[in-house]
Amino acid sequence: MEKSFTLKENFIWTLLGNVFYAFTQWLILLILARKGNPAMVGQFALAMALTAPVILFSNLKLRDVQATDVSNQFEFKHYFTLRAWTVLAALLMVAVISLWGNYQTDTVSIILMVACIKGVESISDIVYGRHQQKENMRLISLSLFLRGAISALAFYLAMKFSGSLLWSCTGLLLVRLGVLILYDFKSIGIKAELLKAADKISFTAKSMMKGIKDRKASELLRRSFPLGFAALAVSLVPNIPNYVLERYHGEYELGVFSSLMYLQVIGNTLVMALGQAASPRLSRLFDRGNTFQFTGFFIRLLSGAAALGILGIAAAGLFGESILDLLLGKIYTSHNDLFILVMISGGISYVVSFTSFALLSIKKYQAQLWINITVLVFSIIISFALISQRGALGAAYSLIFTMLMQAILNMSVVFYEIYKEHNIRLIRNGIRL
Repeated sequence: MEKSFTLKENFIWTLLGNVFYAFTQWLILLILARKGNPAMVGQFALAMALTAPVILFSNLKLRDVQATDVSNQFEFKHYFTLRAWTVLAALLMVAVISLWGNYQTDTVSIILMVACIKGVESISDIVYGRHQQKENMRLISLSLFLRGAISALAFYLAMKFSGSLLWSCTGLLLVRLGVLILYDFKSIGIKAELLKAADKISFTAKSMMKGIKDRKASELLRRSFPLGFAALAVSLVPNIPNYVLERYHGEYELGVFSSLMYLQVIGNTLVMALGQAASPRLSRLFDRGNTFQFTGFFIRLLSGAAALGILGIAAAGLFGESILDLLLGKIYTSHNDLFILVMISGGISYVVSFTSFALLSIKKYQAQLWINITVLVFSIIISFALISQRGALGAAYSLIFTMLMQAILNMSVVFYEIYKEHNIRLIRNGIRL
């Protein structure tokens, strides 16, 4: 029987694994910026921007559904089967988008390779969901350690000896596959779990129709489909400026902008770790009607986000050129004005992250979906208005305005719900009196 860990142990393992993996992904991007050129960074950023929304939608947040399926309504084979089909559909969709986009052949190759990488990660993700369901975050973190460390090493060696982004991405794909087969599958017991799922997956017309008609898989699809749509809206918002920038100004300009955006990853990692740790407490406080404590804790989180954002802006303003030279190279030092704007958008996005965690804690899922759709429409309009004329600077400004709008909308809903809950508690106390 798989060992379960305490909440504290799982939190520590989750924090260590996520922070280390985020660091290795940041390291890969820095290697690309240093060993490659802005055009290569632009190709990679475009591939990520095109594949991320499709893959996130196809994932349907199945891991979240799986992790909270405490009554075991669905078996692992149902999750695995559905994920396998949705990944296949996502890869086909990315192929259509990349060909329809009229990109150069080498860019299409990078897009398809990144899609395959993300597809393999999605299969690992469903394995992670099983471990999370069994409250064993240690196995997930060990997988992230392996995947992150070996990927960074493989990417560095490929860039150093080949200078090719395609070969470097091929190295990433091979590492992902290796960790999936040799560690992830093994960690769940191939015979006990994987073969049951694999029995349902075969590329024959008969078995394909059988898998599609499977009642449990269909029910799981219906339940998780709205979650996939919400994830799609969330993913598109920060990527819209990338699409517009590449379309009007090319991969080189996108590469410069994306390289600077990657420098936000340290702050984003800290915010996500703190937000995930704070969410249970926020949820408990609100459920118990402790609106004053909830408000105080929420404001402290927002203050921390603001302080982190101000620190990043100050660092960019005072030491921007030195930071860019050290991390990315001299070719980027002339873009310090853009760097400052990027850090401003980052500071606001930290606030947005905490307000999003608060919305989840008070269970305002429908409101969050409509906010995300509204912000998405706003992002499309303002991106086309600003980026076509101002390039990367316009992309930074569009992110600032978009993040600011989302922060205001999120906070409005959170504080309205606090006010409403406080009044409900007062009325109930009055009735008791």
